[in-house]
Amino acid sequence: EEVSLSEALELRKAAKERVGELSTQLSGSSAAKVIHKEDRDIVEQPQTPFLVVRDELDQARLEFRRLNRALRKASFEVSVEFADETT
Repeated sequence: EEVSLSEALELRKAAKERVGELSTQLSGSSAAKVIHKEDRDIVEQPQTPFLVVRDELDQARLEFRRLNRALRKASFEVSVEFADETT
């Protein structure tokens, strides 16, 4: 699939933000939160299981790397000629 440079940069930016969000979510889902009360303990389980978040993070990282490699490859293949420059 072909996309413009600006679209590819936006996709890479969104993928990078997604990796950051999932990294934060991963640390929050790694353990249950225990609130100690007088006679009882309240255990709050994470909303999303650790393994699910880890898999999503792995996929997001792969997507970010794929986009980054494609942008780097394109930067070596594409040349731009400016109107005021002559070769």
